[in-house]
Amino acid sequence: MCLTDQQSAAELELSDWLARRGELDHAIDLLSAEWAASEATDPRVIQCLIAALLLEGNTHAANDLTVSLGRQYAGNPHVDAFIQLMRTSAPTNVEVDDLIIDSVAADLLRQPEVIPSLVAAQKLSPQARDIALLRSALARGFGDIEHERQQLTACIAQADLAMLAGDDDDARRWAHRGLRIDPYSAPLALVLSRFDDDADYGPPTITVLNEAVRMHPKYPDLRAALIRREFAQGQADSARQRLAAWLQREPNQTLALRLEEEMAA
Repeated sequence: MCLTDQQSAAELELSDWLARRGELDHAIDLLSAEWAASEATDPRVIQCLIAALLLEGNTHAANDLTVSLGRQYAGNPHVDAFIQLMRTSAPTNVEVDDLIIDSVAADLLRQPEVIPSLVAAQKLSPQARDIALLRSALARGFGDIEHERQQLTACIAQADLAMLAGDDDDARRWAHRGLRIDPYSAPLALVLSRFDDDADYGPPTITVLNEAVRMHPKYPDLRAALIRREFAQGQADSARQRLAAWLQREPNQTLALRLEEEMAA
């Protein structure tokens, strides 16, 4: 997808893989093979590989690859911008200067494919000033994003960053905003599963999770979130029926077995 200028589609595919247990390694293998196959590999393949390594938590390999990327494509303005954003720095206070926000917003608009990797870096090592900077830059540039896929990527990023900042209302707001673009988004459905419902923002979380599970029946994290939500909201019979059906199909599914223990406690 990267080689055919479908960067956003590649981002979303990697995000979907992440929602499937054990499949992120497969994504990394595919990207690594593509990178190793040719010395003339499009640098965006390497950027996606760096993002996948960060999501896996392999910061050492991601850092090494970032250094190699800078050496291999020295002088490439898009690569330089990617590396700069990966090493974003801002004033020590959380209030970020408008000029810096404008600069980062412009860089993110030029290279939206770097957004997931920047968010992943904050999940691994949160920095309040950088989280504030990214949130402000994404909010400022959101109106200029033309493609819905990229808007969805920005909404997922904003929801994740808001959670890192402890801003639950904003996380919920961005999640519902993204779900208006893609009602079946697995990452956004999982974001909502963390919060209480609020009719002012959007439909009940159980409704959202039901739709996401229907569209992504092989995603165990989604199925588990739906069962937990039903059980927590007093729909114990429905939750137990879903879990029993799941265990009948997959008797050794680790997450399902963990849920069985939780609900029996």
